Amino acid sequence: MKKKNLLSVAKRRGIQYLAALSPQLLIEHFEQSATLAKSALPRLMELAYDEKVWAVIGAMEDVNTHVIARLLLKVHMPAIHPWVTDPTVPEHNIPWTVGVRPDDRQAAYLLARKIFETDGRRRVAIFRTGERYGRMGHKELLDAARRLGYPVPLEVRFTAAVGDVTPQVARLIKAKPDAVI
Repeated sequence: MKKKNLLSVAKRRGIQYLAALSPQLLIEHFEQSATLAKSALPRLMELAYDEKVWAVIGAMEDVNTHVIARLLLKVHMPAIHPWVTDPTVPEHNIPWTVGVRPDDRQAAYLLARKIFETDGRRRVAIFRTGERYGRMGHKELLDAARRLGYPVPLEVRFTAAVGDVTPQVARLIKAKPDAVI
């Protein structure tokens, strides 16, 4: 039998096999919380071992994704993480785990190269909140700037709940940065 015929037979049989399995979409929703990973882990174990789920699309928060990725490593379940920016997920080096977005380190390095190399900025200030979303990724940006030879001389934090950021803005104006991130 020719090679081409063998491939077409294998393809036909593979399609027939998959059609016979009749896969179904199962949607699980977990409330966002600090203990999301802990509440999701037992359910993921059930999905992997009892219900024979093929793959997972999930985990939107980095903290939870890190824990969930470690479990998926143990059970050899493929996963697609569409929103994850946690740099530890690609560090796990799990061949059956795919991230769709760049992680914080990759994004910070691209931003730093744009600011310092493409735009030619030298004195850059960071203006951010002290809350979780203000903290996410800023260390990676500081590190990328330092590695490129342009350490960030000023970082100004504000509290979003206060609402009035006049003193912080005055501090930024006084520093006369080339750019504010």
